[in-house]
Amino acid sequence: MSEGDGASEMRDEVRARLNLVMRGFGPVETSAPGFARSSATTAWRFFVDRESLPLSPVVKLIYLFLGCHDLGRAEKMDWEFVFQVEETTCSIASEKFGLRVYVDRDSVADEVEAEKLFQRILQATVKGQKVVEKELLEPIGKEQVNAGDVVVGNQYHRLREAYLYFRDGAEIAFRGDGRVEVQRDADDASNILRGALAEWRRQANADAEGWWNTFAMIMAYFSLLEHTLVGCLAFADFDPEEETVTGFIGLNWGDKFKRLFDLDADLVAQKKYEALRDLAETYRNTYGHGGFDKRGATVHFHVPGVGVIPATLSKISKTPHFGLVPAVVEDYNRICAVLDDFDAWIAAGAYRNAIMWIEHGMDYAFDARSRAEVAANAGTFDAYLEAMSYRLDQAMNMDW
Repeated sequence: MSEGDGASEMRDEVRARLNLVMRGFGPVETSAPGFARSSATTAWRFFVDRESLPLSPVVKLIYLFLGCHDLGRAEKMDWEFVFQVEETTCSIASEKFGLRVYVDRDSVADEVEAEKLFQRILQATVKGQKVVEKELLEPIGKEQVNAGDVVVGNQYHRLREAYLYFRDGAEIAFRGDGRVEVQRDADDASNILRGALAEWRRQANADAEGWWNTFAMIMAYFSLLEHTLVGCLAFADFDPEEETVTGFIGLNWGDKFKRLFDLDADLVAQKKYEALRDLAETYRNTYGHGGFDKRGATVHFHVPGVGVIPATLSKISKTPHFGLVPAVVEDYNRICAVLDDFDAWIAAGAYRNAIMWIEHGMDYAFDARSRAEVAANAGTFDAYLEAMSYRLDQAMNMDW
């Protein structure tokens, strides 16, 4: 059996299963007008919960397999299928703010009955969704992923906003304007003592809250970094026969970095990597694993007559464990300088086009055609990116 015969057989099986789980559903004549785009027809309108049918393209596939007619795009609408349930004409449409189902008022005059029919349509479509996903899309998806024909959704701005939120929070806390309040001392304490204790507590609270935000900032940044490096891979010498996108995603940030940059040949990239690695080992790895670092700063041994000694010995100067808080404002400023320096470097270097693409919110396409198109427009990339960004905005707003 040829591949084409196999694909045809798969489609027939999916169609048969859909007809079984969506019994009573079927197409109407192709000249039937839709409800979503026409003010001349009257219909009950129902909003579809995104949790029930989260993927509009899957719903489109369902109604295509049922043989229903797609009326195509319209203003603020991607598609609309007209179909019938028993003898009642209905439609389902993908509009700017989600899926909508329409039920013909001429056939169902009572709103309660229309609601019941809508629930039947929704439940049947959810069952159809399971059929299409399991019997069609899962095997196709595995094949496409292995071939590298995938698109990774861009989450850059969502991750960067989290990083900036905690970074701003640390700055605010370190200057004494954080959320942690100073506790008041007993009324019978002297004014001088009360003032000195209040100032000590104010600074201690500021440092503590500053550290909490600094830690969260670092964790958020490395999450952002890993996502950014995945976007850069689409602009590198990616070969799906040699590696997979999912395999790259599964690497830790350091191995991702080494895949994109030749640290032996590029000494600047090596220095940037080492600066990030020091931050990761000092803060991210340490506190991401319960506060235990690789150098053993929290592991001590007992010396009789002396006390406990940290196992790190001469390496204690690099551990964050021996202050009241692991990072104070000087540490925060140094960390920010390292991160800002890296951001400026990668945005101006070999992956300049990749960073521009990422910052514009474009998804990361790894298929051969998309990567060839990007490469062909490398010389006029700014103009190409603006055109692609405009097309994305049109699609998101459904401005056809």
